[in-house]
Amino acid sequence: MILDQEGLYQAIDAYETTTRKAVDAARKLVIPRPACIRFSTGALNASSIKELSAMAPKLARGEGKKKARGFLYIYKLQDECEIDSHLVKLALLEAKSNEAFVGKLPAVNIGHSGRVLYVGRSWSVQSRTRQHLNADCSKNTYALRLSGWAEEFDLRVELLIWEFAGITDLTLQVIEDGLWDLLQPLFGRRGAK
Repeated sequence: MILDQEGLYQAIDAYETTTRKAVDAARKLVIPRPACIRFSTGALNASSIKELSAMAPKLARGEGKKKARGFLYIYKLQDECEIDSHLVKLALLEAKSNEAFVGKLPAVNIGHSGRVLYVGRSWSVQSRTRQHLNADCSKNTYALRLSGWAEEFDLRVELLIWEFAGITDLTLQVIEDGLWDLLQPLFGRRGAK
C-alpha cells in the first residue's frame, strides 16, 4: 500500500483502536503495592549491587521469554536527599561527554526538574535493576549505570517496582508513557525503546 490521504487516515484509525484497547485495559488494572528498594549511590559496589538486585522480584527460569509478568519501575530521590536535581543532571551530562565512560547513558531531560530520576518498564526487572546500578553492564544497553557517575553525590535513591501479571506490552507501555508525562523524570525518554 502506498501512503495517500486515505491510507494516512486508516493508519491513524488503526493506531487509535489499538491504543484505545491498551488504555482501556490499563484503566481496569488494580494497582499492587510496590516493592521498595532504598539505597545510597555512595555505597554501590559489586557486592551491594548483587544484593540490591536480588531484592527485586525474581522470575522463574524461562518466565521472562513468556512475558507472563510485566514490571513498571521508578527511580526517585528519597525525600531526605537534599541535592539539587540540576547538579545531578550536570553530572550525568559530564559522564556522557567523557570518552572513557563505557556504555550508553539515558537522555538528560534539561527542561525537567524534580525528584524522579527515571521511569521504565521491564519483563525481567531483576536484571534491569542490575543494569541501572552497575556501570559495567553491556555497552549497548541504555541504563542509568549509577555506580559509574553518581557515587560522589551519595544520592539516596528509592526504587519502586510494580508487578503486573498477564499484562500486555502495549498496556505496560501506555502506563509507562503516562507516568513519564506526569512525573517528567530527569533521565530517559518517552515511548517504546
